[in-house]
Amino acid sequence: ICEKVKISDEVLGGIIEDMSKRSFRKFDFDILGNTYETYLGHTLHLKKDGTVELKPSQETRKESGIYYTPPYVVDYIVKNTLGAMLAGKTPDEVAKIRVLDPACGSGSFLIKTFDYFSDYYRKEGERIRAEKERRVKEYLKLSGNQLSLDFENGVSDEYLDVEYGILVNNLHGVDLDEQACEIAAVNLMLKGLRAGGRMPLVLGETIKVGNSLISGGEELSGYFGDGWKDKKPFNWEEEFGAEGFDVVVGNPPWVSFGLRGVSQVAKEMNNYLRDMYPHSAEYKLSVYAIFINRAIDRLSDGGIFGFIVPDSFLLGRYFSKVRRYILDTTKVKEILLFLEDFWPHGTVGRSVIILLQKESDEEIRRNNEVTVRLCPTLGDLSEEKFKTHSYNQDYFEKVLYNRFRLFFDEESKRFVDKIESSDTTLNTLVDIYSGCIGRYGQDSIISDHKNDGIAIKNKKGDIVYEDKNIKENWKPLLESGGDIGKYSIDYKGKYIYFEEDVTKRSIYAKSGFEKEKYIGTKLFLRQTGDSLISTYDPDGYFCINNMHVINIKSPEIKYDLRYILAIINSKLMNHYYHLISLELGRVMAQTDIETIEQLPIAPANPDEQKPIIELVDCMIAFNKELHKINIDFDRYLNLHPRIKDTTLREYIDVLLVADKEVMRDHKGNPASKIEEKIKEFEITEKGEWLVFSVGYLFKSGKGKETLIRIDAFKCRIEDVKLRKFLYYSIKAYTRPGTLGKGNIYERLLAIRLPQFYADAGRNAEAVSEIMTEYLAAVDAAERVEREIAETDQEIDAQVYELYGLGVDEIKVVEKNY
Repeated sequence: ICEKVKISDEVLGGIIEDMSKRSFRKFDFDILGNTYETYLGHTLHLKKDGTVELKPSQETRKESGIYYTPPYVVDYIVKNTLGAMLAGKTPDEVAKIRVLDPACGSGSFLIKTFDYFSDYYRKEGERIRAEKERRVKEYLKLSGNQLSLDFENGVSDEYLDVEYGILVNNLHGVDLDEQACEIAAVNLMLKGLRAGGRMPLVLGETIKVGNSLISGGEELSGYFGDGWKDKKPFNWEEEFGAEGFDVVVGNPPWVSFGLRGVSQVAKEMNNYLRDMYPHSAEYKLSVYAIFINRAIDRLSDGGIFGFIVPDSFLLGRYFSKVRRYILDTTKVKEILLFLEDFWPHGTVGRSVIILLQKESDEEIRRNNEVTVRLCPTLGDLSEEKFKTHSYNQDYFEKVLYNRFRLFFDEESKRFVDKIESSDTTLNTLVDIYSGCIGRYGQDSIISDHKNDGIAIKNKKGDIVYEDKNIKENWKPLLESGGDIGKYSIDYKGKYIYFEEDVTKRSIYAKSGFEKEKYIGTKLFLRQTGDSLISTYDPDGYFCINNMHVINIKSPEIKYDLRYILAIINSKLMNHYYHLISLELGRVMAQTDIETIEQLPIAPANPDEQKPIIELVDCMIAFNKELHKINIDFDRYLNLHPRIKDTTLREYIDVLLVADKEVMRDHKGNPASKIEEKIKEFEITEKGEWLVFSVGYLFKSGKGKETLIRIDAFKCRIEDVKLRKFLYYSIKAYTRPGTLGKGNIYERLLAIRLPQFYADAGRNAEAVSEIMTEYLAAVDAAERVEREIAETDQEIDAQVYELYGLGVDEIKVVEKNY
């Protein structure tokens, strides 16, 4: 584009003049790279008027794994890798330190490593100059010389021009993106440029274009054919020498091929990566796992590694190879888990910083103490506000698939060890399956009634399966995880098509359609969610793959599904699951079968199971009773025809002064004097009083916005039915977004309320009639809910006893649950 766009000398000259006044060496982060990443994450769209505009493209980012690394993360990784290595080194030793970023992008990590090298030499120069000054002064004092010397501030002359050496000797970067490499080179040259000095050559020398994961020559044609050179193979020994690197840092592409939103990897690339990286390539290839493999390979013994990567490699079943390779080759120095998804573009998920040190001695590796840190937010990283714990690396050797379980206190680790002292795991008692998956989408096989026929189409619209007069083939379906709760089923009247003939069924059924899974008694377990929620089904419901199906393995197994259900739903097992899975609070959390299969089940004979089974039967019965009680407030309101809504003001104006109060904020300002947009709203009932609480954004003089929460208004309504009517009406129909902006008190008085008659007396009678019936239903529901809570508590108490928990351990579970 630049070659085709004409820019006048006047405009270009102004830009150059303005930019020449700025010192790029003062920036400690990658401005150019941030700009480039923003550019990569946008696509051009042609508007109807013929002009073009840039629009964010999450697909582009997800496909390529492009995410710009926040400066706090870059600094933390460099400080704990290169920073740790520089400590105690001589200048001669520092000059030989080789740093690599194998996916350098625009160079943010290399910029920070440059700063650390430069800072080392600055401090070393200051130390040498101070030492020289001390010695001269000491000599003059001893010799009696009264000569006064004025030492200028500064560093030793020999360290005044180290930038060139850092760029050509210490820093190395590789990236597949040629434009990113150019930006990295410019970034580094700007850091190293000195007035009157020569511009160091970086691009093609220490910053090189290539594919870090592909090496070789003509033999690559066996994988990629005649176009093998297009893959930009990078031969490490030829480009950077045979010696390893002392420090490897970076943020590799976060790509797992074949996942939602990411295309499948090409067959030839798939074959190459699986052959070349047997220690990290498995299932749906994850590029960042292979980069970890490559980075470890490029490290010299004792070299330090620091990456930021998705946390999926910690526990994921199909990252077991790379975890095994890490344990076989390195000391795991530190794993830092972020709870916050701080990436600014789209939902990326949780991230981890992992720090490793290459170590060939197995005994040293096994005895290494791993430091694990929990960092709630990115801001906490800069202030080092961590929850920290350490334990032996050998622990990972004992966990199935070498999962990297993270415990942030000893209490949690001891709890998990105690629960796992049971030798019986769930998979020894039951089989666990995913629900039904259709070949042509779930909608093609689901209906809200029993149809007379079915016609299933492929993506092209062609009918691939058709049948008529098959009402008996429609089976009752639980369509979503929300259709089940703890010990409960809420059937919504959906059906799934089930062809008895296996051959015919295979045309439209991908997996999960085996009839024997669904007939007879079974458990359903939610697949989506961060906790274990399961129920008992003796009625033959089917489900799709947002639920798991649990069947007893064989009649010889003397464990009742209801006993197992009680353990799965218990607070104890949920606390255990949260500790080992790291799913609690995660966006798009899921329960995977491999983890569920390993849940430890306390052994019990049939007589020992019986008391718990009886409690489970009570829970199931109570939940069925609760399900029959309708407390949908809207349904009761519709018992009377409604006219135009009235407002809260109509009820407040008739109250006595003593029965209403405008409340104040933290500065003493009454809500009737505050003019803001309401962002949060809540109504609570406290005795005879209704309290109206709001949250609004307050902008300071400096432009900083703060969410202020206050109790804005309260009123006393002695009439129970009227008070309850106002409470439930406002709770059901008022949302923060509907309250608008303006005087907070006035906005509350404008809350709309249902009205049935224009005549106040008749309207009051209607309200009384509605609330009499509704409150009776609420009372009945609350009674059953109390029964459910008490029974659930009894089950939890018995489960605690089964696993031998003491009083203090129970308190920990209750607190965390």
